[in-house]
Amino acid sequence: EKRQGRDERPTMRVSWPLLFGVALAVTVLSTATLVLRIPQCAPCPPPQQQKPCPAVALEEHAEPAIAKPPPPVGTAEEAPVGEAVPRVEHTGEPCFLVSGERNCTQAGCYFCDADASCKRSRRSCEACSAFDWDSVTCEVLPGCVYCTRTGRCVEQSLLGNSARLSGECQHRVASLPSPNKCKPMEHFPPPVWPNPTAMSGNAVSSQVDVVGLSMSIVASATIPQVARDALDATFDRFVLSLRASLSSLNPAPTDAPETVHIVEVALTGDRPCDLSGYVQWGDDESYRLEYDQYAKADTIRITAKSIWGALRAFETLQTAVECAEDLCCVPTVTVVDAPKYAWRGLLIDTARHFLPVATVLQILTSLSMNKFNTLHWHLTDGASFPFYFQSVPKLALAGAFSEDQIYSPQDVQLILKHANNLGIRVFPELDMPGHASSWGKAFPEFVNMCPNFMQKNGFMCGEDPHRYGFPSHHYDGVAGWCVNGPPLNMANPELYVVIGKLLSELAITFHDNFLHLGGDELAVDCYLEGASQPPLDSFYDRVLDILKPLHRTPVFYEESIGVNASFPPGTIFETWMSDTLPKQVIDKGFRLLAGRSKWYLEYERDWHAFYENHPVFETLGDQIFVGAETMMWGEFADKHNWFGKVFPPAAAVAEVMWARPPKDSKLVDTFVFFSHLCGMQRRGIPVTSPGPGCCVPQMP
Repeated sequence: EKRQGRDERPTMRVSWPLLFGVALAVTVLSTATLVLRIPQCAPCPPPQQQKPCPAVALEEHAEPAIAKPPPPVGTAEEAPVGEAVPRVEHTGEPCFLVSGERNCTQAGCYFCDADASCKRSRRSCEACSAFDWDSVTCEVLPGCVYCTRTGRCVEQSLLGNSARLSGECQHRVASLPSPNKCKPMEHFPPPVWPNPTAMSGNAVSSQVDVVGLSMSIVASATIPQVARDALDATFDRFVLSLRASLSSLNPAPTDAPETVHIVEVALTGDRPCDLSGYVQWGDDESYRLEYDQYAKADTIRITAKSIWGALRAFETLQTAVECAEDLCCVPTVTVVDAPKYAWRGLLIDTARHFLPVATVLQILTSLSMNKFNTLHWHLTDGASFPFYFQSVPKLALAGAFSEDQIYSPQDVQLILKHANNLGIRVFPELDMPGHASSWGKAFPEFVNMCPNFMQKNGFMCGEDPHRYGFPSHHYDGVAGWCVNGPPLNMANPELYVVIGKLLSELAITFHDNFLHLGGDELAVDCYLEGASQPPLDSFYDRVLDILKPLHRTPVFYEESIGVNASFPPGTIFETWMSDTLPKQVIDKGFRLLAGRSKWYLEYERDWHAFYENHPVFETLGDQIFVGAETMMWGEFADKHNWFGKVFPPAAAVAEVMWARPPKDSKLVDTFVFFSHLCGMQRRGIPVTSPGPGCCVPQMP
């Protein structure tokens, strides 16, 4: 044949099979000659009092073999003729058969592994490669030490046959040849807040695959789609948060064998959540979070009885993972955790100051970071009526501060979905018969007029009466509605028709099993000033009759327990003034929710005071004490200063409700507490700093 172009010299067609056969034959002959001439490696001297190690069952953690490149071969100028050519020292050299046994060519007491590759025996883990198998003897030391494939020594006597949960070497060689770029954690244990029930592990960390991380779910029962959406949304937020924490746009390669690629969620409960798919009071929030690179290096495992326990585990995992530059690392850690209070709430007041929907969503996110599980939503008050009821739209259209400060049904659904995705109940409150003067802007006949009382107590008015030509101490009757002004006109029968519509719509809209009906701070003198007002007992009984077919448990503020009404069994009374109510609750067979004025956030007290003020009734038992709440009333809080007032005190309250720590703020690990607050800042929550210093990196 001839090639085209200037060079037309003939060339021979190469027979590749023939060439390959010739090369193979030459290689076999050369190897045979080499094997006959290699010197025997002197056996390593055994350590004193060394006992043989029992066999280790490794099949459970077996992994596919990793292809190893052929060893590089060099030439030695002084090598005698016929002697073996020295090889460059490396871990993956193949072994040769001599007298029926496998041997290595290197000096220095190398030995052959089960996969016929050479390993060097030293009294450290330095020679172990990231591609070694768990069956490889790392060193012949007393205690039967083995080298894991991540290049670390593990004592079999501490492990058993299948689990490798402890016994790793006390030191870790920083220069270990491994693709793992994660260094030991500077601070261990990680700054988990609130303080978990139990946490163990070590600072050795592994890389998390922030690009390809996936979640697998194993459940013992069917999961409603709404709850499954919550778990999926939580995992998505977790991954996006990790990616956002990287300062580099190009994450580090995930070629290390101990890289985490999977978060495995095992739901072991008979009922992972309520049949509705929405979080409810009393749902099990316990969880177990574990990552052990010695047992299953590519998987973080979460075990929980419910969806909501898994969500709490993800929040702990978020705290445990450290991200910097181009990679995120997770330590070897096991966390076993469960809350002490089943009801851990925070109240928001959107009637004194309207909070935009975006702010409410951000508030919910901040609550999940602190493992709150309840948002108590104070919907209406004397100042305004911002909640839009489709059954009675006039109340919001006339009672809100403006048409732009109304929560539409679409707004409410967005809030409820985001809350459930965070594992947070939204617990609505329709405060009455007091704190209801805003009703009168739409229906003046529904408010009990008491000009004598209001003229005497005009300081309660929230709207400037000068606008209507009245002196500052005067109540103007209709236009200048007061913050806690006239109560509802309980003598008007049409009022109960409207109340029925409102409660029915709340029961349909909100999925929570409880409904707060207020009952606090009734201006009794104003109530008595009206003509033909019925006894309070009658008002409560009529409202309870309306609520009964709606299958919602009523909640009232503590003043209501003095009313001689037919409260159903299980009714909850929320304290906020005194610590003497429990006896009354117990005697009447009701339950207790601690609202606590000592936990009022608008007072801007130091967080230490919140930490040390535990509810005095927390020892009454779950049958009576359902939980506690901290409250952010809205007289002096709007979207601009809400978070600055609430945090860090609310974070201290969260620790009390979750962990029930000793009543001594001096015992708080301030590094953990401050790290948690800095973590909230990095995740977009504008919390107030608890003291001098700064968060690194600082919030933009």
